[in-house]
Amino acid sequence: MDEGKAVITSPMISESAKEPLDLKNEQETTLLTRRRDYGLLAQFLFMTLNLFYGRKRTISKFKVLEVIARVPYQAWEHVAYIAMTHTYSMKPSWSYALNADFEDHAEHEYMEFVEENPALDDVPFESDFKEDYGDFQSVADLFRRVGLDERIHKEESLSRIESARFS
Repeated sequence: MDEGKAVITSPMISESAKEPLDLKNEQETTLLTRRRDYGLLAQFLFMTLNLFYGRKRTISKFKVLEVIARVPYQAWEHVAYIAMTHTYSMKPSWSYALNADFEDHAEHEYMEFVEENPALDDVPFESDFKEDYGDFQSVADLFRRVGLDERIHKEESLSRIESARFS
């Protein structure tokens, strides 16, 4: 595998599942893209997270973010999950917009973390789960891929705003 490249399977990114993806280029795309104008609820949740875990991007904070991000998918009771489901009940497009805010925030946080920690490019990625989740040249590429996945989720949410049920 070329340095900074990973084989991807998302049809949103590539027509061919075998086409290599330049993760450094994807990081640059994110860094050059302005963050969304986050809604009040998203701003409140980000501010609360920063209050408890600090503004600095750290691996520990990302672990917390990943647990929080998994909550809606695992249907646990959580503030962000409740906010999205209640918002969906009021107006589905608001729920998709809130999710897009979360995903946009995560995309930028991961990509900025890699930019702030260039030494991660020299740390090899080792995992027993490479076959399931991908093999990367470095820990930096892993974080770039996670950031790119957040962008894909954001784009999915944004594409559903117009056709959201009940709106």
